[in-house]
Amino acid sequence: MRERNTTYAKNLGTLENFVMVLFNEDQTVIPKESSWFGSYSIPTEEDDGPPAIVHMKQQPLYKEDWIGLRKLDEEDKVFLVVCQGQHMQISDECWRPIVKRWAGSVDIEQSDTRAPEIPPLLLQDW
Repeated sequence: MRERNTTYAKNLGTLENFVMVLFNEDQTVIPKESSWFGSYSIPTEEDDGPPAIVHMKQQPLYKEDWIGLRKLDEEDKVFLVVCQGQHMQISDECWRPIVKRWAGSVDIEQSDTRAPEIPPLLLQDW
């Protein structure tokens, strides 16, 4: 078995928050759930439909904490966000709340002086 590089876990552990964004109509990242460390299941001879998605928490990478992802998640620092649309076609309705919550305020020149209406994030509940 190959030895794991602990530098990855050390570096990931320095994050205050790890925000992963999935685009619900993504056709570039396949499966789109890999945006959240998901993957297709390994097909078997009995499978007759599309492959199932293996969630991040069922992955050896997470279970065995290869890169520190599980530890970060246990510290409530992992956030899964859904944006509507195609890969990286991020709308104001999606990126503004992300920036406001995790990077500070939304600082954009606007002709309208009122604060922008920011809908709630589409955070995924595990």
